[in-house]
Formats: sequence, structure tokens, C-alpha cells
Amino acid sequence: GLSYLSGISAARDGTLAVRQPPAILSDPPAKSMEIRIVNRMGQVLARSAAGLFTNRMAMTPDGRSVAAQMVDPQSSTNDLYRFDVGTGLLSPLTTTRMWTGRPVWARDGRRLAYANQPRGTLDDLHVLNTADGTDTALVRSVELGEQPAAWSPDGRHLLVYRFGKGSTGLYAWSFDAKSL
Repeated sequence: GLSYLSGISAARDGTLAVRQPPAILSDPPAKSMEIRIVNRMGQVLARSAAGLFTNRMAMTPDGRSVAAQMVDPQSSTNDLYRFDVGTGLLSPLTTTRMWTGRPVWARDGRRLAYANQPRGTLDDLHVLNTADGTDTALVRSVELGEQPAAWSPDGRHLLVYRFGKGSTGLYAWSFDAKSL
């Protein structure tokens, strides 16, 4: 339950995307809330529409948008939504109707790594190219789960948390070798 206390992500300039902690801890969140964009002085610069946001979010390095995991209250599934800080619009990044989360932006702000969990399996590792909409499954496994943790500065590697069947730990995905 502690993972639902708050959500926070920062842009290069120190601007923060913050999801306020809920009054009641639950999974999925029981209360709609908003994402707030806050500067270093604590001033709220922008607000998203209300939604059932989890704490799993990532702000683009340039601070222009936030990828946030949001729960569909009807199906209790999760997808990723983009909150455009300039316009205030909220639009879907994924439409899997499964558990989809743990977004991590590449330094270029165009590629988004995330985890997706098809029914009956652990997390698969995906990368979405937001410039052209291409979604690539990097790793699919029934017995092991993979979640993105961080991109290398040059964008050629992705740090991945892998778990299940005695393989728990951090691994590096190489885009050149196309393997962990």
C-alpha cells in the first residue's frame, strides 16, 4: 500500500509533476485526483483533469508532458495517458485494457519505455515511439517480469528490473544487440 502514497517526477529544469497522496490507500485508487505541475517555489503552474491516477508517472525531460498510469474504474485495468502541460489535455498513450504502467521517458522525450501485463503472465517490456506511434515489445515472457527503470543518456541501453523464477535483479537491455 505504501507505493500509493504519492507520485512525483521531475523535468531537467526542476519543474515537478506531482500527484497528491490519497486520503485512503487502495489499489486501485478509490478517489479521483489531479496531477499538478509545480515550480521550485511551490507554485502550481498547471493541473490535469481529475482521474484515478496511480503514483506511476514520468515527466518528459523538457517538462512539456507527463505520462501517467490511470485506472479505468469500469474494468479496473490500467493504461498510460499523456497530460500535455501547455494545453491541459489528457490523451491515451496506450489502449491495452490490461495492467500497463511504470513509464520511463528517454532523454529525447520521444520514446517511452513501459511495462505491460497480459492476463496470466508477468510484465512484458515495451517501448512506444510517440513520434510515429510505433509500439515495440522488447521482451515477452510468461515466467519472468520486466519493468523499465532508466534510460542511458545516449538512448542505446535501458536499465530493466527483472523478477521471477530466481532471476530478480537489474539488467541492461541493449538496443544494438536487441537483448538483455
